Amino acid sequence: MRDRGTVWMVCVCATVVACSVMMSNAGPLDPPVGPVEPTFTTLDEVDPSTPLDGAYVTGDASAVFIIKQPGAYHLVRDIVGDNGMSGVRIEASGVTIDMRGYNLVGSSMSGDGIVASPDTTEPDNERRAGIVVKGHGRIEGWDGWGIDLSLADRSRVEDVIVSGCRSGGITMGSGAQVRRVASEANEGTNISCLDGAILEACSAHASVNGDGIRVRSGAVIEKCTASDNAGSGVVCEDGSVLDRCVAQRNGGDGIRGNNRVVCRSSSASGNAANGIALNDHATVDACTSTGNGMNGLLVRDNSTVRACTLSSNGTNGFDAGRTANVHACTAALNGEEGFRFDQECLVVECFARGNTRDGFVAPEDGHFIGCYATRNQNGFVSLDFTVLEGCYASLHTQSSIIVGDLARVENCTVMNSLGLDGNNRAILLQGSRALAKNNHVVRADIGFEAIGALNGLSRPRALLRRHSRRW
Repeated sequence: MRDRGTVWMVCVCATVVACSVMMSNAGPLDPPVGPVEPTFTTLDEVDPSTPLDGAYVTGDASAVFIIKQPGAYHLVRDIVGDNGMSGVRIEASGVTIDMRGYNLVGSSMSGDGIVASPDTTEPDNERRAGIVVKGHGRIEGWDGWGIDLSLADRSRVEDVIVSGCRSGGITMGSGAQVRRVASEANEGTNISCLDGAILEACSAHASVNGDGIRVRSGAVIEKCTASDNAGSGVVCEDGSVLDRCVAQRNGGDGIRGNNRVVCRSSSASGNAANGIALNDHATVDACTSTGNGMNGLLVRDNSTVRACTLSSNGTNGFDAGRTANVHACTAALNGEEGFRFDQECLVVECFARGNTRDGFVAPEDGHFIGCYATRNQNGFVSLDFTVLEGCYASLHTQSSIIVGDLARVENCTVMNSLGLDGNNRAILLQGSRALAKNNHVVRADIGFEAIGALNGLSRPRALLRRHSRRW
């Protein structure tokens, strides 16, 4: 009992001492006389930069503000450009402008909203570098460009809106980065960049006379949208990559590229010319092109196309040059051919349906494996040196399979090759030395027809024909 009492007395004493210490450190209970002052950290203390307010940075008759030294700057109010004046002219490299939600507003006779001037101190290299424009502001109504950093390489524009500028929206130098930018209703091209640009999550809308996005070689364009521009939606040069982009309702092509362009998971719809048009050595994966005035997808020589859907386009769904390699694509309801190839194509497991003219067309050296054609004018029209293996054709208004010299048709199935005039051919060998082997025909006006010297039929099986006239 004595031990418990001792412990209790020690706890009480310790509590009294602790309370006394806390009270001694708490300060006076009466607040000081006078207004309460803020204790937070200001934005300038967190991100120190120079205000564009006329005190630290001034201008002249050609620009409201002229930045002559590297560093960080920010707007403190809207900037309005009078006749003949630009908003901000940059005469140094390594400049960052934070718009902080303010606007740069031009007039009908003004200059550029923000412009980098040439470096006159370096006669051999007049280019600036490392200029950044950011900050959720709006640049509109300038007679020149909204942002002209064409003389500033490795520069960056982020989180701004540019609209209604006469020369164009944004023009950048080499190695530019443009992210989360909306450029719209400018008279010239909405976004223009030199080599090696990166564009991400940008929109280019309703250029009055120009393209939506125009970049030089080696560009990467991701998750961008180009719509309702007078010219083409996206125009890129050699070695560029487009990923998850959308081009719709443009006056030219939806997406147009030069050689070695890669286009992935993108879509083109309602454009006046081609949906997607690329030159040699193109790679196109998982794209859709629908309702365009000309071809859905146009590629030139040595191109590879996989898992694309091309429908309801004005001319061909797919038009390819020499040595095309095409896998698992669909062309449906197009105004002319579904798939049209030049020489030496390899086409695997593709589907052509309901095209006004032919499903698959190749002049020579076409190799079709496991392809399907239905409800076209002709199913397959592939002439000299053609090989069809394991293909399927049905319900065509004329003939299902037409091949030429030295062609081979093997293990194919043709069903319902029936025409109103009773002259629909399931398989037509119309050149010399062509061979049909192990094919299956169900219901045809004419099951097999061979026109030309030394054509042959080898082991046709299950031939059920209506009004068959010739073998």
